[in-house]
Amino acid sequence: MKSIYRGIIMLTLLVLAMFSYGLGFAEGAVIFVVIGALFEIVFWLGVFRYSPAKMNSKPKHS
Repeated sequence: MKSIYRGIIMLTLLVLAMFSYGLGFAEGAVIFVVIGALFEIVFWLGVFRYSPAKMNSKPKHS
């Protein structure tokens, strides 16, 4: 269930970013472009989130 909510949130962030970019470029409003960029940054950080446990684990050598 947690992954479903995460997916919905990620999709919402992406749609909001595209909407903000579109409105900003169409109206020439820089603030909407900045808001779109912020939504996109949060989206990509959520997609490629890292786990400290994975980062600290050492690879096993054969």
